[in-house]
Amino acid sequence: MNESLTQEISEQKKAVTNRRVPAVTRAVSILRYLANESEPIGIVPLARGVGLIPSTCLHITRVLVNEGLVAVAPQTKKYTLGSGILALASAFSLRNVLARVVGNRLDVLAKNHGVVFSVVEINSLREHVVVAVGASQTGVAVTLTVGTRFPLFAGTSGRCWAAFALEPEKLDSKATRKQVQSVSWEDPPTFDTWLEQVNSAKKLGYALDVGNFIRGVTVVGVPVFNDLGVLVGCLNALGIAERLVGDSLEAAIVALKDLSNQVHRDLGHQNSSS
Repeated sequence: MNESLTQEISEQKKAVTNRRVPAVTRAVSILRYLANESEPIGIVPLARGVGLIPSTCLHITRVLVNEGLVAVAPQTKKYTLGSGILALASAFSLRNVLARVVGNRLDVLAKNHGVVFSVVEINSLREHVVVAVGASQTGVAVTLTVGTRFPLFAGTSGRCWAAFALEPEKLDSKATRKQVQSVSWEDPPTFDTWLEQVNSAKKLGYALDVGNFIRGVTVVGVPVFNDLGVLVGCLNALGIAERLVGDSLEAAIVALKDLSNQVHRDLGHQNSSS
């Protein structure tokens, strides 16, 4: 087979792989929009929110209702996520490598330290997604749920990603600066301060966010690597700033690093046995 024909076939395969399927894209947009709504919503505001004409939105939403992924109240004709989403979420939790390896360790840490512990990974949209949570039941706590998404450079997970996965030449680039500044920080750090915090994470092995991303909340994050040394996620501890400080902060950092080492070993064992 000559070189030009081989290249043509390769380009055709690439075009097929990247071809968009509008109906699927629209259905996913509807599901994501409903996931961010705290109350059921009518078809007209839903269509407006996802940028569709109402008739098209209604057609797709009815299919999602039939599949159990969306629910509709007969009296109000308003839509919300359906219980079918839970089956998908449960299947994901059972099959997701990080969530499975961490197991109930986050719950144990949350109980012992009185703050929230979580593990996040990066999805195909270059966002951090919470895949497992261990919630504290003592006193005032921060609420965090599985499936919560954050921008790539946000919080401690963003600092860990920049410190341990981003190419050094891209760290202080215009593109990175723009992305960091576009994050919806509640108390935004300057880009120079953020860079210092990333470099500190490289040296110390953990990242710290004191009220930047969520005002009044301190978050400490530790990277998780697979057996090849590639960053696969981040372990975080979140607590009210007045609680996660001093000795309690140091204890949380030690606990996160210990868990990170355990997960690293477990990932290696899993890969060697698969």
